[in-house]
Amino acid sequence: SITAENIQMVTKLDMNSGMQQLSIEYVWVAIPFGASHERGTNQARLFSVGVILYELFTGVTLDQSQFTPPTMSLNAMDLKNKAGEIGTSDSSGSTRQPKRSQLGDSLLSGLSSRGLPYPLCALILNLIECYYGILAQNEAYSSLSDLLMDVQLMLNDPNRFLRSIVISSSPTLGTTCDKLYGREEELRRLHLAYHRHLNGECVTVTVAGNAGVGKSRLAMHVEKTLSIPNGGLFFSAKFDERIDNAQPLAILSSIFNPLCLAFLQFTPREGIEAARQKLIRAFGTQADLLAVVVPSISGLLPPSCFKSTTTPVDITLSMSFLLGAFLRVIASHSRPITLFFDDVQFADPFSLQLIGSLVSSMQGKSILFLACHRDDQGGDNEGLTNFLSSVSQFLTDSIHLNNLELDGVNTYLSDSLRLSPRITKPLAREMLAKTRGNPLFLDRLLGELLRDKLIYTSIDPPRFQFDLEKISDLAVSDDVVALIMADFSRIDINLQRGLQIASCI
Repeated sequence: SITAENIQMVTKLDMNSGMQQLSIEYVWVAIPFGASHERGTNQARLFSVGVILYELFTGVTLDQSQFTPPTMSLNAMDLKNKAGEIGTSDSSGSTRQPKRSQLGDSLLSGLSSRGLPYPLCALILNLIECYYGILAQNEAYSSLSDLLMDVQLMLNDPNRFLRSIVISSSPTLGTTCDKLYGREEELRRLHLAYHRHLNGECVTVTVAGNAGVGKSRLAMHVEKTLSIPNGGLFFSAKFDERIDNAQPLAILSSIFNPLCLAFLQFTPREGIEAARQKLIRAFGTQADLLAVVVPSISGLLPPSCFKSTTTPVDITLSMSFLLGAFLRVIASHSRPITLFFDDVQFADPFSLQLIGSLVSSMQGKSILFLACHRDDQGGDNEGLTNFLSSVSQFLTDSIHLNNLELDGVNTYLSDSLRLSPRITKPLAREMLAKTRGNPLFLDRLLGELLRDKLIYTSIDPPRFQFDLEKISDLAVSDDVVALIMADFSRIDINLQRGLQIASCI
């Protein structure tokens, strides 16, 4: 109990806006003496924190005479538990979380009747459960660091970790599409590269990795968290192996034409006029070829620039010169520009040559080039090899993405299921083993587990639960295509046929 005899506080007097304010710096509480553990043990300290929190939130002194240590027998031990913890097993051998005792129900009732959300009630109960030492339920706390992590999550992200979830047949996961998991170092390097771009440098970054590892999401992070907040312009183009390369300039047009339109929309009139005069001097009457890739250039240049009567001897060199001149002038009078080329392993040789030429010609100008490519298709892609070689001397950074490790997978599951990382860690180990940490695999597998009710929401307690043993026995394909096709097979047959026909158009 919290009394003058067993609690000591150290306070500090602050001056805030000229007013005196007393704040608590430290609190010492004498540890209650439990029947199944000795004074000063880690479990005793955690139990003491639970007692204090219960009394603070309810105003009721906890009667410790209610606690009676359970009797341990071999039947109470789950020798198959991979986490090495004590639990209970039903007749089928499936490991399940022990049910709350009558005392636990009484304590939960006392907390919830005060309007506390279930996650906070569970935190306090899991601390009080520490009274039983090694016989405590699986979710009882084992260290103060785990407790501090859970409290910090509730403070930093209350919508996800503090509020009670809404129970429904189609539960909403807690993940957000903007968050990247296990990519802290890669994000740090991208932030450094972008700030070099803001300081006036031409920055070139390549991002490589296997299919489904999250290359495009990492690159798109630049737009959401760097380009837009800094008032920059971000343009992207995606190459596709299913698109015929007979019109190679179509993909480049999808990035440079919007750039020209944005320049005309956001640039002050004097900047547009200065750029117009520079482009007239650079192009003369040779802007016809550029208009094939940048049709909106007609809104920037007068008709006299499109009257060329000669055919270029080398269209690659001519287009490289025209696009290079166009980009140098635009970059000099525009907001910070980022150009993102995705899946360049599928790009035609002509497009790759043009992009490489632009990287070379833009040195000394403020612009950011981002290029993503897969590196799991062997070394037989000569066009990609030549492109990477041509830009290697201009590279600011080359980022290689690997699959997620255990911490990244666990954070992803913790956020998704709105559960403490210490609770989702056994599930994270299983999903890491089945997906090898591939983010696309993880996302697909999580969807399948929800669909098959191996991860589900329960009413009592109101939270996500998972059947770890059945998930462990689940056979999962290690092929991204197989996972996607499994999802596709669940679609209505008529819709499948319609999509198949549409894919041939």
